[in-house]
This record gives sequence, C-alpha cells and structure tokens, in this order.
Amino acid sequence: MTVSSPDVERAVHQFTTAQLGLVTRSQLATASLGRSQVRRLIAEGRLRPCGIHTLSIPENQASLERRALAAALDADAAAGGTGDMQHIAVSHITAAGLLDLDGFRKIAMKQPIALTILGGCALRRVDVTVHTTREWRATDLRRDGVVPRTSGLRTVIDLAGSVDDNDLGRALDSAERDRLLTVEMLHRCMARLGPRRGVRQLRRVLDGRPDGGIHSVIERLFFDGVRARELPVPESQVVMRADGRTLARVDFFFRTQRLVAEVSGHRTHSLREQRRAEAKRARELLLVGYEHVEYTGDELFEDLDLVLDELAKHLAMRSWSDLHRAASGCADFDRMVVCRPICRSGRQHSRTHPLRYSMSLRSRSS
Repeated sequence: MTVSSPDVERAVHQFTTAQLGLVTRSQLATASLGRSQVRRLIAEGRLRPCGIHTLSIPENQASLERRALAAALDADAAAGGTGDMQHIAVSHITAAGLLDLDGFRKIAMKQPIALTILGGCALRRVDVTVHTTREWRATDLRRDGVVPRTSGLRTVIDLAGSVDDNDLGRALDSAERDRLLTVEMLHRCMARLGPRRGVRQLRRVLDGRPDGGIHSVIERLFFDGVRARELPVPESQVVMRADGRTLARVDFFFRTQRLVAEVSGHRTHSLREQRRAEAKRARELLLVGYEHVEYTGDELFEDLDLVLDELAKHLAMRSWSDLHRAASGCADFDRMVVCRPICRSGRQHSRTHPLRYSMSLRSRSS
C-alpha cells in the first residue's frame, strides 16, 4: 500500500520546499502524518533519513548548508522544538564556511557540524559538535537565510582557541574585508564575553596585523612572509595622495623606503580595464617619487622565498639611494659611507635583514 494522499504530498512539499529539502518527524506529526505513514514514505524511497529526527527528499545533493540545517533541525527536535530553532545557531568552523570566510568552506565540509545551543542540548551525533552558551545577543546571530548561524563577529571570536594563528588571521581578515565586523566591535564583544578560551590568541593576532587590515589570502601570505624575514613592516591599505588629489589605494607601503608593493590575484586584477588603470597608477606613483612593485598570486604561492629576496633587494636599494642623496647634500661628502649587513648578534651576515647596517665613515685618505 502506497502513501498517495494529496494531503500527505502537500505537507511534505510545504516543509521540504522551505527547508532545503529537509523535514523533521515532529513537523510531519504536526501535519497529522502518523509513524506508519512516515515509515511507508521511507520504504517507498520518497524520504530518506539524514539524522536522528530529520528526513530528506532523495533528490537532495550534499552541501554544507544542508548538512548544517539537518544538524540544527535534529538538535531542535531533540529539545522538543517545532523547527523555529530560536535557541540554536550553526557556529565555529561551520559558520565560517557558511559565511564564505577565505578557505573555510573546504575545511568545514570535512569536519563535524558545529552548533552552539542556548543552555545545551542532549543531541548525540558523531558528526555534530555541540557547544553551549549562556545568552544570545542580536550581534551574535545572523538569521537572514534558512540556516541559523552566528554572525561574523561571534564566529571569529568562537574560532579563537580552536584554530591556529594563521587560520584565525585569515578569518579575521576576510570578515573585516566583507564588512562583517570591525576591530572596535571585536574588542567590545570580547570585553562583554569576559575571560574565555582563545581571547589571548585573538589579541595576539590583532596585535600582529597592520592598522589598515588585510583583504585577501595572498596579502596575508605576503605580509606574514615579510615579518618572518624581519623586513621592515609595511603599512597596509594606504591611500596615496599628491598635490591635493588621490593617486591610489595601495596594498602595502614601506614609508621609509618610499616603496609601494602590491599583490594581485586573478579574481580582482584580471580585467583589461583594471590592468590599464593599474599601469597608469604605477606611472603616477613613480612621477611623485614612489617606486612600485607588483607580485602575482602565482608567484607568491609557487616561490615566496624568491619574491621576498627580490623585495629585500628593492628595499636595500631604496635605502642606499636615500643615504646617497642625504650624503650628497652634506659638507663632508668627501667621505665614503660603507654599509655592511649584520644579524641580530652583531656579526656580519649575507642573508640577514638587508636594511640593518653597521655604518662606518672612512675618509678618502684611508
């Protein structure tokens, strides 16, 4: 005997259409479908289990959104809810994937779904990790879609302590770029939540960021490489002006050396009009005394050391040019400036910071 009542079809269609092809057993019960009818729907292949309390239509394809919603519906049903999920939010790495923070969707697809539930829940699933919170505030939640999830602000704070510094920095950079948070909002939220795991790590990551922020994965790769090499730390996202007009907003600016460094990815720098505008901008920067260098994402990913070696030479040449100009205006220009690279210990070293010099003056007679 098949289940073919129009009322049954209508009830299943109503719930699955609004919930990415998912429905809970309790929702079917509210539509007057008994357990035997649900069992028949499963036996006929018109629904299939995808959780303890959740069913899916067979046409559904696996996706992060469906996995997350199925887990949230399961938790809501376990707590006796009817599908409103007011006390539940997808959080941590899963929320970062749903928010499309750089690189996190791929990571989230391979890990258990993370849920944060007000007051906790008795749900026990090996593919779901349940976290508990004592309160939800409006700034903690984002309910503009089918899947309830934490906001970008709360997601970054939740990630602290559960991912390494590089992943946390990448999440923070992309959330700020996408205007999901500001650093000021982050500090206020940390103060409100009080002592908790990961706060020290988050403060460390914040302290290591440039004031202008970092807007892409390749910018983060470049900036971390510069710091690891102990090169001068550049300013980021700097607006360059000359003669009362704005020339450009550049990725990185080494102010002392008057050097502009930019990194370009295919997504944001590939159009012909953009390339033409960038070439014009580079010429304008050169006319007002700024050297401009640009590296592609392919160069950074394939041979970061080579990029940093070249950058170090540019910085050293700019510093030498500044010293030469300063010396040419001095009365005692008849003396030669000799620069030798030194490492932290004070010994000369050919592969250390190119701008740390031991300076000595020698007269022409010597």
